[in-house]
Amino acid sequence: MLRAILSVLFSVLLGCATQAASEAEWRACRSGEPDDRLNACSRIIDAGALSASDRTQALHNRAIAHQAKGLYDRVIADTTAAIRLQPNLAELYWSRGRAHSYKKAYDLAIRDYDQAIKLNPGYASAFNN
Repeated sequence: MLRAILSVLFSVLLGCATQAASEAEWRACRSGEPDDRLNACSRIIDAGALSASDRTQALHNRAIAHQAKGLYDRVIADTTAAIRLQPNLAELYWSRGRAHSYKKAYDLAIRDYDQAIKLNPGYASAFNN
């Protein structure tokens, strides 16, 4: 009986520690230095078992970190993967459009900015590019 109680208690404590680490990973993925953000977001993505919304958020946050480092092909890859999961988010098209613009692929950038505006006509950032 004591062994069963200890087993349950250990499982609960282990679950709490795992949840806390996950919250810390999400905090690092949402903000911070680009390298820290890249690492945290990659760990979250690689761990799997995410909802489409959470995976999209982790991919987009990682794309933002890639953008800060000038890794535009990686921005395009992550935002494209995020768009496949949630194609109605204007911010994803804007982020990918910026990467295309930095690569001087202006036709692709304009296409993405147009899609961002179509999805959210009030999205001012898309008009500024």
